[in-house]
Amino acid sequence: MVKSVIEMKHINITLFAILVFSLALHLGALFLNHIEGDEVIYQTLAEKLSKNPLDYTLQGTYIINQLPETHNKPLYVFHPPLFCLLLAFIKVILGARLEILIPIISALLTTFLVFLIAGELYDKKVALWAAAINAICPVFLQASTKIWMDATVTLFITASVYMALIAIKKERLIYYVFLGCFIGFSLWIKLTATIILPVIILILLYKNRPRKNIIYALCALGLAFLLISPWFYWLYAVFGSISFSWLKVNQEFLEMFPFAKMVKERPFYFYITNFIVVAPIYLFSFVYLVTGLKKGIRLIESIWVICFIGVFTFSGYVMNFGYIMRYTLPATPAMAILAASFITEKNKPIVYIISIIFLGYGLLVGILNSYVFQLADTFPLQYFLRPN
Repeated sequence: MVKSVIEMKHINITLFAILVFSLALHLGALFLNHIEGDEVIYQTLAEKLSKNPLDYTLQGTYIINQLPETHNKPLYVFHPPLFCLLLAFIKVILGARLEILIPIISALLTTFLVFLIAGELYDKKVALWAAAINAICPVFLQASTKIWMDATVTLFITASVYMALIAIKKERLIYYVFLGCFIGFSLWIKLTATIILPVIILILLYKNRPRKNIIYALCALGLAFLLISPWFYWLYAVFGSISFSWLKVNQEFLEMFPFAKMVKERPFYFYITNFIVVAPIYLFSFVYLVTGLKKGIRLIESIWVICFIGVFTFSGYVMNFGYIMRYTLPATPAMAILAASFITEKNKPIVYIISIIFLGYGLLVGILNSYVFQLADTFPLQYFLRPN
């Protein structure tokens, strides 16, 4: 009993240290000028929403002439407004300078949720490694030190997965209600959050669930879509139809933003290879994903990764949709858990040494991308070392 209490204390101290270190990595974002294209768009929308919660449009703003014609609409159609409403709330309460707190807090809470999920699926040792990997992930670090919505949608997606695990464990309706709310909130940030639904369904309905649980699961999914339905009504009320024509590749956008054109032309590289190049610790993730599928194990984490990376890679080739590597950010919590499971299962000094080296490299890449060069996508170390 005493030993378990001591172990739990050490686990809590280690987790606290990981979260503090993650916070320290993000504090520099408070002093940056957030002037990247999407940051300016979201801040502009937040400014308008802080004055009128229904004024979700870029029309009449100073930046509209610097954007493709697709952005000049009476409603900003690309994403529902929850993220910008959160920014507007921070702006009103704390000032525009602290809007970056939304992505920063999202990153910290996601790391904590990764710890909880890994603890449910494995054990506390895997959970600590997973939290550390997520905290140092260069893609996540970059996305959460800019005023982008990707870290926040990843938070709600990760919360949805955790709540699904708790719901099947507790078998109480209230947890399914929370699950439906988290899914709904994630959709109100970014509609691509629907990609997580196969994972949620797998968790809720895998194996022989009692009839009561199946009904609860359907209620949770129904609640999620009920929550997002006002957005579709809003779209219909403004445009007279619900169209997703903006999903098609926009040549004007690609010419204006060369990094987006690079991703569009090489989706496999940016959505798969580049993950390993910028964060080699994820090599372990892909190894464990492949071996896990062959053995029929680690299905939750593996399908989680496949859903996001697979959808954007496939759509990049087939639909010319998906421009930026951070779109697949919701896959990184699952990749962190897979890598942590690999490391702890091997449990060899050489694996730990290699892992620490990989994490150090990823941290360097993350700092370069986030603070030194202020890029709009995540690039590997050799990108910064190449001659001009």
